[in-house]
Amino acid sequence: MTRTPRPVLLSYSPYNTNDIAADFKQKIPEIEESLAVVKKLKTKQDEQEALVTRYSLSDAGVFAKAEIDTDSGLVGLWLGANVMLEYTYEDAIELLVSKEEKAKKEFEEVKDDLAFTRNQIITAEVNISRIYNWDVRRKRDAAGKKEAAR
Repeated sequence: MTRTPRPVLLSYSPYNTNDIAADFKQKIPEIEESLAVVKKLKTKQDEQEALVTRYSLSDAGVFAKAEIDTDSGLVGLWLGANVMLEYTYEDAIELLVSKEEKAKKEFEEVKDDLAFTRNQIITAEVNISRIYNWDVRRKRDAAGKKEAAR
């Protein structure tokens, strides 16, 4: 008995959507972390204190201690494609909040699209199975009629 293969068009879309969803799962925590850091810098600026932190020097777990002067009120944000821009703390917070909201909204849309696509694949597979079973019964009935006619 041969198995009916899954149509190529139906199996492509959810994998692409899964990749997009995985990107959002990675992007949203990064935005939230950046937002928390900028808010911390803003708080330290309001308290007129320097921020003492540790930063990674390598993937091997080597860290260095640093004191960050918050008086300038400026922070550099990576925008992607090797582009970094300086923003004031207020502008950076506003930008990151809007990016976070947009990313969460788009992630929900991607999850809805993925659920819809999965539902459509299941429906198509059930219909393919029904057509296949109908064809098998039709051929069996035709073979039975040939035998009866002999």
